[in-house]
Amino acid sequence: MIFLDLFPAGIWQFKTVTEQGLWYARSSAFIESTGFQTLTWLRIIGGALFTLGGVIPLMWFVTRSGRGLKKNEASLASFQPPV
Repeated sequence: MIFLDLFPAGIWQFKTVTEQGLWYARSSAFIESTGFQTLTWLRIIGGALFTLGGVIPLMWFVTRSGRGLKKNEASLASFQPPV
């Protein structure tokens, strides 16, 4: 997301600010231009990589760890301390 959208879009917007002014770089004409919209759609690639590389392994780890905790809770419930 940083390398495909935020950095290129930021550089392009900064260049536009220095050439045409802040008012134009923040206008809807600039934001809705095809080039800027293309860079925004490239966020999908970064989001997919983040999801595949971060969220899915995290969810696997949480569900895997959760199963182990449930087994331990069941064994603790049947534990009878010596009198």
